Amino acid sequence: MARGTITLTQGTRAGTTLPAATTGDATNGHQVANDSRLLIIGKNTGATSRTITFLPSRLVDGLAVTGRVETLAAGESQVFSGFDTGDYGTMLKIDVAHAEVTIQAIRV
Repeated sequence: MARGTITLTQGTRAGTTLPAATTGDATNGHQVANDSRLLIIGKNTGATSRTITFLPSRLVDGLAVTGRVETLAAGESQVFSGFDTGDYGTMLKIDVAHAEVTIQAIRV
């Protein structure tokens, strides 16, 4: 499955102009370069709760580890971090439950 790549913006001390939000692709998912200094802003533009899932790349005893699932209430934005490359790899894979979820990525 070909994942869509999210544009990554470098944060600065002077502030950062946020990149345009990427509309969630519930079929193919997304990926973004990860160096453990990554912030993901997820926004639910819909009228009902939606989920965003961050998929670890690490295996335990040869089995995939369950993804980190976060719930976004209707109209809510949240900032997510803590994507260690040892767990999530150098390409963070992100899945959304619906196209009403938008994603922005910032390196800090």
